Formats: sequence, structure tokens, C-alpha cells
Amino acid sequence: MLTTRDQRILEHVAHYRLTTGEVVRKVFDLTADQAKGVLRRLALPHKPGLSKQEAGELARSYYLRARPLVNRRVYYHLTKRATEELGVSNRLSKALGDQVLPELYAVLCHCALNESKHRLLSPAELTDQPRFAGVSFTNARYCAERVNGKTLLSRILLANHNEPADVLSRCRTSIRTLRKHKAFAQMMGQGVFKITVLALQEEQKRAIERANRKPPERLSVPLSVHAVPLLSELLTKVNR
Repeated sequence: MLTTRDQRILEHVAHYRLTTGEVVRKVFDLTADQAKGVLRRLALPHKPGLSKQEAGELARSYYLRARPLVNRRVYYHLTKRATEELGVSNRLSKALGDQVLPELYAVLCHCALNESKHRLLSPAELTDQPRFAGVSFTNARYCAERVNGKTLLSRILLANHNEPADVLSRCRTSIRTLRKHKAFAQMMGQGVFKITVLALQEEQKRAIERANRKPPERLSVPLSVHAVPLLSELLTKVNR
């Protein structure tokens, strides 16, 4: 029997596609022992050596499944039982591929740990708005961000292992593409659109910020850069 908190945790995982023990503890205001207890009850632990069939059969009894992340840490995603409970697509019960895992992990850390300021928006939330008619939000991450009393729409990009100039070049490409749409052009003109770059470490964060202060490189919209813990190690692992 799921508790109200259990239900909220599953909805949280469905929204972000994954979670971690640390995020569950902070988002749901639990002690470390409480978080471990909840996840032990809801999640099939990571068990190396199990065949795909054996793991699939075991997962039927759980709502979450643990998968390797990095440095002996795990992430959790929904099982088929959970997707049926929530009435969401069964594709959310699949393990995350190496191409998407680092980005979704970075977005989780940036948004879920600070939801009062950064709220991840689902593609459905965006496409349901008439002003965004004709805009594709597939594989793009956006969040609503509170800055100085205003709500800004922020396009989230990953820095990866790129040089600062290359990161800013990608930002400019995104800005040019979005500006072709009237709604985004208006938002940029009103100062309620920004770019958020998620960096691998503090050193890269500072380098991108320095590069953006130079007039030839400076973006035409506000930019914020945030370093995500363990992201560098995760990218190195999946790119081996």
C-alpha cells in the first residue's frame, strides 16, 4: 500500500525521469536513515550478475529500480508497476541510455534541489501554451526560474567537456533558433528569457563566466552557469 509520500516520490521520479537517494532526502525533508528506509521498501536494489529476465521478474514487486550511476552510487527510475500506478507511459520504466543520463542527472540536481527557484517544465506544460504553438520541445530542457521577483523561462544546456568559446557558441545557436519564434523573441525583448549552462566543475563554470564577460563573446540574453557535483565523473564514465 502506497503512502501519500510514496506517491509523491513516484511522481517526482516520473517528472525528472530519475532520482537519487540524496535528492529524495533533501526534496522530501528526510533524514538519511528515513530516505534509505523508504527507498529500500520501494526500490529493487542494484544486483550485479542478475540476468535481464531475473531482474525483470524481481522488479514486478517494486515501484523503483536502482541502476549504477558513478562512484558506487545509484540512481532510481520507475518500474512498469509504478508507471501503471501513475498512469504514465511505460517508456519511463526503461533504464536511461548513456547519451541522456548525464543531462537528466544534471537537470535533476539543478532543479529538484532548488524547486522554489528552478521548476523543471515538462514538454506538455510548454506545448499546452498557445503562444508556443509550432515550437518543438522534444529533447530540450526548460525551467521556470525566479529572479529578482520575476519568473524567467530558462533554456538548460550542458557544457560537457567543451571549451568556453564552444559552449557560448552553442548558446548563441540556441538563441538564434528560438528567436525565430515570436513568443521567444518577445520574451527575449522583455528580459524574461535566459540561458542556464550546467558545468562539470567550478573551474569550468568560472571559465565560461569569464568568457561571457568579453564583449565579442557576450550573449544577448542573461546567462547563469552552475557546476553540478559528480557530473564530470559521470560523463567520463559513459564516454569510455
